[in-house]
Amino acid sequence: MKGEHGASTLLNLGDYGGTLAALRLMARRGVSVHLAEYRRWVPSRHSRFLSRTLSCPPPSDWTAFMQWLFAYGEAHPGTFLYPTSDDMAWLYAQYADRLRPHFLLWQPSARVIYTLLNKKLLSQVCDQLSIAVPRTYFPTSREEIEEGSRQLKAPYLLKPLTQIGLKIGHKGRIVTAKDDPHSAYEAFKDQLVYQPELLAYDETVAWPMMQEYYAGAMQSIVSIAGFVAADGSIVARSSRKVLQRPRRLGIGLCFESIPLDAALVKDLERLCRHVGYYGIFEAEFIEEAAGGQGRRLLIDFNPRYYGQMGFEIARGLPLPYLALLAARGSGAELARELEAARLIPSDRLATYSTTWLLRLSLFAGWISRKHSGAELLRWRRWRFDPRHHYTDAVYDAQDPRPYFIDMLVNGARYLRHPRDFIRKFFLDT
Repeated sequence: MKGEHGASTLLNLGDYGGTLAALRLMARRGVSVHLAEYRRWVPSRHSRFLSRTLSCPPPSDWTAFMQWLFAYGEAHPGTFLYPTSDDMAWLYAQYADRLRPHFLLWQPSARVIYTLLNKKLLSQVCDQLSIAVPRTYFPTSREEIEEGSRQLKAPYLLKPLTQIGLKIGHKGRIVTAKDDPHSAYEAFKDQLVYQPELLAYDETVAWPMMQEYYAGAMQSIVSIAGFVAADGSIVARSSRKVLQRPRRLGIGLCFESIPLDAALVKDLERLCRHVGYYGIFEAEFIEEAAGGQGRRLLIDFNPRYYGQMGFEIARGLPLPYLALLAARGSGAELARELEAARLIPSDRLATYSTTWLLRLSLFAGWISRKHSGAELLRWRRWRFDPRHHYTDAVYDAQDPRPYFIDMLVNGARYLRHPRDFIRKFFLDT
């Protein structure tokens, strides 16, 4: 499938929702899409929109992957490259001088990327700009751990300082009143294994952060996602995470569109201008109280393609293509695309989920009696509500194979790891 513009893009991480969304959008816009992938059974590899699959080292092997990427760039000059993960955002920024002669990049500096992806640095910038964030402690000693536990009071969260280079780890852990604060902290810290290169760059990432816990978080995460132009202005859409898996502290499963909060968009514009960021982003805010009550506190800023990017694409924001136009210096076409995106009402009703995973999660909840019959009926109505435009994270009528590959691969993984399946779907831990 040769791009009508003569453009091509290289993606990786074929099991990632952001990769699949970018692949389909770019191919439909006439861009030839190549996938660098070391695994066979990943959804994006089986898309009819994919032009070519290339065998590469695992991206977790930073040295080998980057050497492969340098060689690919020399052999295929002019390919558009954009990060699909925190690791890739960091590596592309770190090695921009070596990548730029061969790839088409639209890439802020490594300092900018690290500031946004390191929770301590991001928190410090937000404090300077008076952008609200949760109460958080960044200990580097036993005394500071004890001080943080006294100030926060259980329950509170332990979270990695950054996801960059995290080879083994967890999204987070809730520390309860029954836990010994120091033992809980050390046990979580021991579970985090980072790339040696990142530890050499910043050894403090080995220390997890301690953050205030909001019990209503499972239904009070607000996302603002979109495009930051070179002048710092933002075109965005907003949504609320209404179901996650596991339910107490997990990955988003169901999302609903909500009107944009103009004040938060202004805060994000100030943040991006201050640190010098431009490009695709997703920012997550937690609400102090469920149902939109209280302040919205910034907890994450993802400067890259992100998991539910297909939701914004379905709502008229062709993010990967916008980044390509910016990288090519196609200012007039980019301006037209941004204006068209602005004219689409950002508050029109829409929902987003992975249908097969939602059904499995609800069935497990019903079997384990965590979901009542009334709740199952409510979610069925949510899924089929005719007032909403529903987008499936994986299924596409013109490209169905990735959906079935996703079910097959994850089903096989659950069979291989039944304890993990039970923990996530039945115990919600």
